[in-house]
Amino acid sequence: MIPPFETSTNSVGEIMARGKITTLRICGAPIAVFLVASVASCLESAKAQTAFTRTVAFGDSFPDTGNAIKPLIDLYKSDPVKFAYLAYYVGLYSTGRFSGGTNYVDTVSTLLGISQANQLNFAYGGAKTDNTNAQPGQPGFAQQWGLFAGSGGLRIASTDLVLLNVTANDALQYASPPGGFFPSGIGGTMAGAPAAAGYAANQTLVGINALVAAGARNIVFTALDTGTFPLATADPVHAAIASAFNRTANSIIQSGLSSVAASGVRVEYLDTSLILNKIRSNPAIYGFASAGACTMACYGNSAEQSKYLFYIDSTHLTSHGFAVIGEYIINRLNAPMTFGPQAETGAIAEMTFAQSLFGRLDMFGGTVQSGGFQQAMAYYPPHLAKAPPAQPPVGSPLSVYISVDGSGGEQQSTTTASGYKFTSFGGSVGAEYKLSPNAIVGAAFNYSKPTIVLGDGRTKTDTDSYQFGFYGGWTSANFFAQGIGIVGFQNYHNIRPGVFDPISSSPDGSTLAVGGKVGKLFDFSGVRAGPIAGLIYGRTRVDNYTESGDAALTLSVGKQTKEALVVSAGAQFRFPGTLPAFGLGPFINLTAESDVLGDSRLIQYGATSAPIIVNTLNIHDGNSHDVYGRAAGGVSGAINSRMSVQVFANSTFGRRGGDDHGGQAALKIAF
Repeated sequence: MIPPFETSTNSVGEIMARGKITTLRICGAPIAVFLVASVASCLESAKAQTAFTRTVAFGDSFPDTGNAIKPLIDLYKSDPVKFAYLAYYVGLYSTGRFSGGTNYVDTVSTLLGISQANQLNFAYGGAKTDNTNAQPGQPGFAQQWGLFAGSGGLRIASTDLVLLNVTANDALQYASPPGGFFPSGIGGTMAGAPAAAGYAANQTLVGINALVAAGARNIVFTALDTGTFPLATADPVHAAIASAFNRTANSIIQSGLSSVAASGVRVEYLDTSLILNKIRSNPAIYGFASAGACTMACYGNSAEQSKYLFYIDSTHLTSHGFAVIGEYIINRLNAPMTFGPQAETGAIAEMTFAQSLFGRLDMFGGTVQSGGFQQAMAYYPPHLAKAPPAQPPVGSPLSVYISVDGSGGEQQSTTTASGYKFTSFGGSVGAEYKLSPNAIVGAAFNYSKPTIVLGDGRTKTDTDSYQFGFYGGWTSANFFAQGIGIVGFQNYHNIRPGVFDPISSSPDGSTLAVGGKVGKLFDFSGVRAGPIAGLIYGRTRVDNYTESGDAALTLSVGKQTKEALVVSAGAQFRFPGTLPAFGLGPFINLTAESDVLGDSRLIQYGATSAPIIVNTLNIHDGNSHDVYGRAAGGVSGAINSRMSVQVFANSTFGRRGGDDHGGQAALKIAF
C-alpha cells in the first residue's frame, strides 16, 4: 500500500523502464546485531557457491526498492513548500523502501555478492496481480511482466534470480471494508473470496509464465498471509477474509508453480507465514523485542525500528524483519549445494577400501615374484647379512589380519555442489587363503567413519560405513592379475545451518565396486619394474530423505546415485630383499588416472511446506575426464615365522579441484 499523491512528472513507462533504483542502500542499525555473524558467513559461502549474476524483482511494495516512493521523494525535494503534504511519507520511507531502511531484495543481493548495478527492480508499491494498483493510475504486475512479453521484450538470463511477491494488495483491498484498514477496500465477503483469489492467482501465473518465456530459470516466490498483519488483525472479521483469500490464492499458485518446476525452472516457494509465526512464538531469539508494529517513536529512529517485526505502517516489515526473510531465502538457495557432497562420503569410503584391497594384493605379489625370502637375499652382498634374517611366515595357507585405515583430502566448489574437506578413519578385519604359492583369495569387513565438512564450516556429513570386500590375485614370475569386489551400506548423518535451528537428516545408502588390475614386470639389476593398468567401477547411492528442523526451510530430497569408472595406467616398481634382516618387500605404483564415465546426477527436491513443487538439480562434475596422477606404495615385513606387519599408502596429485590421500597399517597372522 502506498500513500495518495499527485501524479508525478515521471510517467509510469519511464519509471518502469528504469528497472533499477540508484538510491543508496542503508544497511546500518535496522539490521539487528544478531544477524552480523550469520550475514558474514552467508556472504562468504554464497559468493563461492552461487551462479546468480543479477537479481530481478517484480511485484508489490515488499520487493520495491524505490519505484513507487522515489518519485515522491524527488517531487518533495523539488519544492518542499508546495509538496509539504508529502513530508511525512518522505520521512517514513526515506530510502525508497517501505521499511524505512532495506528490504529482502537488498539482503538477498548483498548476501549473493551482487552489485547494485546488477539489481534490476520492476516491483511497484500497491501493485495488484493484474494491470491495476491499489492507487489508481499506477502500474500493476501486468505492466511489469509486459515489458518482457513477446519477441521484442526484455530478456531474463539463465543466471538471473527472479524475486516475486504479489497478491498482498489484492487480498487486503478485497477484504477491507470501504474506509477500513485498507483505504481502497471494497468489503468483499468470505463467500466470494475463492473466486476473487482464483482470479488473482491466475493473473499471477500468467505473469510468471511470461517471465519464464522471457528466459527466467530461477524464481523465488514469497507467499504471504495478510490477514495476520497488524494492519488487519484489529478487524478480526475482515482479517479472516484476507487470510482465506491468501490461502486460496497461494494454493492455486503452488499448483501452477509445480508445472513451472516440472519444465526445468528452479522454483523456491517460501511460505513467509511459517517464518512470521515462528518469530511471533519467540521474538527474542530473532533479536526482536516485539513481533508487532513500531509505534511513532520509531519514526526516523532506526535503532528503535530494529526492535520490531513490523514497520510503523503496520503492513510492511522493518529492515530487521526483511533481513530475516532474506536470510531464509539465501538458506533455501544454498541448500541444494549440500546434496552432492553427501554421496561423496560413501564414494570416499568405497574407494579408500578398494585401494587398500589392491594394496594387499600388491604386497602378496611382491613375495611371489621375488622368488620368496631366500631369493630376495640373493640381491644383497654377504656383508649386508650380519644378523640372521627374520623368517617369513610359514605353515597353513590360511591367515587373518586386522588393520587401521585413514584418509583425507579436499574438493573445491562447483556451480552445483559445495566444496569440502574430508577425513575418514576406520579399520578392517579379514582372512586370506593361498590357493597355491602363486594365487590368493581373501575377504574383509571394513568399518569407516568418513566426515565431510563443507566450505562454510557449519555444514557436515558424518557417515557410518559398513563394507564387505572380496578379492583375489594370481602372479607368475613376470605377470600378475588382480580383482576386487565390494558391497556395503551406509548411514548418513547430515546437518546444515538454518537461520537459527539446525536442519538435519539421516538417510541410508549403499556402495558397490568392482575392479581389476594387470601388470608385467621385468628384472633390472635388483629392481623389478614394468607397466600396469587398472579399472575400477564404483557406484554410491543415497536414499531419499526428509529433513527435520525449521518448517520454512526443510526439504524432501530424492535419491541420488554417483557413478565412477576410473581407468589407470602406469608403472610398478618393486625392490625385493630391501633390508633383508626384516624381510621387507616394498613396492611403488605410479599411475595416471581418469574417470572416463563422468559424474552427472539428477536429484529431485522440494520444500516440505510446498511438496507439490519439485525441482531437479543436475550435478555436473567439472573434473570428470581430467587426467591426474596417483602414487601408491606399500611394504610387508616379517615379525616372526607367523606374524607380519603390512603398511600401504596412496595419494593423488595434480587433480583439478583437489586431491585425496589414504593409508592402512595391518597386522597379519598365519596359521
